Amino acid sequence: MEEGKFPYNKNEKFDLILFTETLEHLPFRPQKMWVEVFKLLKDEGRIYITTPNSLSIRRISLQFLRIITRDGYGPKIDDILSKPSYAIHWKEYSPKEIYKYFKTLGYNVEIKINFYSYKKLLRSLSPFDLIGMLINLFSFPIKHFREELEIWISLNKEKRNSCSR
Repeated sequence: MEEGKFPYNKNEKFDLILFTETLEHLPFRPQKMWVEVFKLLKDEGRIYITTPNSLSIRRISLQFLRIITRDGYGPKIDDILSKPSYAIHWKEYSPKEIYKYFKTLGYNVEIKINFYSYKKLLRSLSPFDLIGMLINLFSFPIKHFREELEIWISLNKEKRNSCSR
């Protein structure tokens, strides 16, 4: 496969492309990747993205704790040195940043901010995760501080014409 190209027939188009819990793992300067992804969409096709909200109360609380204990900010050193490179959250986004990211690239953006449902996960969660869930309960009435972003992206008319084959 040629670098930067997806392994699909040129004439194969999709109504929907899913990027669930992926955006935060993307490396820097992904503009070429997005051009190729949008070439795979039908004219009215859309991309559905889920990603953590960098402004969630849980994330802010954990980062604040790391700051006051002088452990730094952002990804932990142990994670950077020991986890596979595809496992690191290089960048988590706020709703405002998502708008800017895709508007700068020339795409239409619609964001819904969701609240995780933890009912199915309760049996497998660690005490640390349970504390995080309790922290997240405080964000329920304030949607911009909830845990998860749900994003719909589509081509605007000008961009659709430029992506024509």
